[in-house]
Amino acid sequence: MKKINRILTTQEGFTLVEVLAVLVIVAILAVVAIPKYMNATEAARNKAAQGQIAEVKGRFAQGLGRYMMENNGSVPASGAALIVAVESYSAGATAGAEADFTFSSAAVLKVITITVTVVGTAVLVTPQTGTYDFTNAG
Repeated sequence: MKKINRILTTQEGFTLVEVLAVLVIVAILAVVAIPKYMNATEAARNKAAQGQIAEVKGRFAQGLGRYMMENNGSVPASGAALIVAVESYSAGATAGAEADFTFSSAAVLKVITITVTVVGTAVLVTPQTGTYDFTNAG
């Protein structure tokens, strides 16, 4: 009996089976956690892009108001004219790169399409798009 107790008390370290069991558990956790993390970061980037679209829409709304005040209540003839006016008011804040976003604006008639393609240094898997419509303004 003393011999068995002495063997059990002098044994040090982990067995190969114990180490392999831990590695298998860690691998399973990694397989589950990494895709969830990737989805969460992409969702956060999409929300940031939507926030940027809302900010640009706000700038267009302010620019439209300023344009109408400076032009006796008349509305710009097209979205392109509004983009030019807003860029002149805010030193190019409606196109190109700003802070950690890259977005573009394009206009058809009185509808402006805003597309965010990059957030931070990451290119969005699905570019986020919004529209600013001032058809009924004025």
